[in-house]
Amino acid sequence: MDCAELVRYASTEEAFFFDQEQARRYLRMCGIPQEDIPAVLKALSRIGKAVVKEPEKGKAWVFRVWPNETVRGKRITIEQMAPEM
Repeated sequence: MDCAELVRYASTEEAFFFDQEQARRYLRMCGIPQEDIPAVLKALSRIGKAVVKEPEKGKAWVFRVWPNETVRGKRITIEQMAPEM
């Protein structure tokens, strides 16, 4: 399930707060495609987490909002993900 689809099931209210511009720069630095960034930011602000799959590389990024209101991510192999993701 991608970020855009996941957000459809989440509350419409923002529950997590962070510097959007700093997060946008960080996502670009991680190589997240420009067209995917708005959905990732929306998922982060509503859910606090976002997953961006890179199936061609067998990898995925898992991003989360930390208590200090920063966004950080970890790159994992798709095999490390739960089957329903």
